[in-house]
Amino acid sequence: MTSTKQLCFSTKDIKLVPFSVKSGPGTHYNLKMRELIKRDRHIFEKTELVIMNFQPGGYTVPHSHPGREQAYYVLRGKASVKVGNEQCIVKKSDVVLIPRNTLHSYKVIGKELFKFLIIDVELVKPSK
Repeated sequence: MTSTKQLCFSTKDIKLVPFSVKSGPGTHYNLKMRELIKRDRHIFEKTELVIMNFQPGGYTVPHSHPGREQAYYVLRGKASVKVGNEQCIVKKSDVVLIPRNTLHSYKVIGKELFKFLIIDVELVKPSK
């Protein structure tokens, strides 16, 4: 998708693509995503809006995001989620809050797709 600074735009042409890790070991398995708002491609410099689709059996290993906060809104399916020391089961209409630098992981429960919306806010640019 090309860069856009529009405030209103269609997402119909944004494709569902496999998740890929830019460097290092994988952290997310059986996942495809749609990046609706991407940092530096839209008017927001620090916020992303992404739809994540984990297939049955999908999971993440415990990981954290230095300098970023995330909020998940579950659209479909069910998963076991661990954020810090808190473990819970989430389903449609539930919200998960992930403070910066907090270890978190999740695993799909059952045979249904686990689909959620992520709001990802970069608080501090990571040093390169």
